[in-house]
Amino acid sequence: KYYKNAEGISYHEGKLYFMAKKERKLIVLDLDHMTYESETSGMKFYGEGSFGDEPDQIIHGPRRKHIYFTEDGGENPGVYGRHGSSGTYFTLFQGIDKDYRNDE
Repeated sequence: KYYKNAEGISYHEGKLYFMAKKERKLIVLDLDHMTYESETSGMKFYGEGSFGDEPDQIIHGPRRKHIYFTEDGGENPGVYGRHGSSGTYFTLFQGIDKDYRNDE
């Protein structure tokens, strides 16, 4: 009802992160303070590429400074990152060939 097609989940330092695919939002639940934040995925974007389709899986990197996402469907699905403190998104790689259209 609230977060349609929620996918991907990651926990770090008292916060639970997950993606709301249909709304294209990253939801962050602060379990220590019982609050939440949400942001449209890919809004603050650095460099080339786009994160304009449905965000899918999510994982924190080994040093916990970045969050990594996969993208589901669309013209150019890819793998993207988000810097934890600034909230800036960036492209790791993106399919640009027609063979990748609507791929997961």
